[in-house]
Amino acid sequence: MEYLLAAFSGCLNVVCHVVAKEMGIELNALEIDIQANLNPNNFMGKSDKERSGFKEITVFIKPETSADEILLSKWLKTVENRCPVSDNIMNITPVKIELA
Repeated sequence: MEYLLAAFSGCLNVVCHVVAKEMGIELNALEIDIQANLNPNNFMGKSDKERSGFKEITVFIKPETSADEILLSKWLKTVENRCPVSDNIMNITPVKIELA
């Protein structure tokens, strides 16, 4: 589960910088903090009343920049829409698990 959050954070980092460059925003620094709620009971075989995955993931992105709030709001929405890992987490993606 930690790898999923690390992949999400890494992808957001790249997309934040790519979109900032496209929009002419100079990022002096970028901090990403991810918090997630997980109940391990299903994973550990103790209960199947809740899903195995995260119940919620919250991301805090703190850019160090001189860009104004309006531009940063547009930047953040664009980042959210273009992050492939975010897309796979927020939308149903068919997964097939088969014996090889």
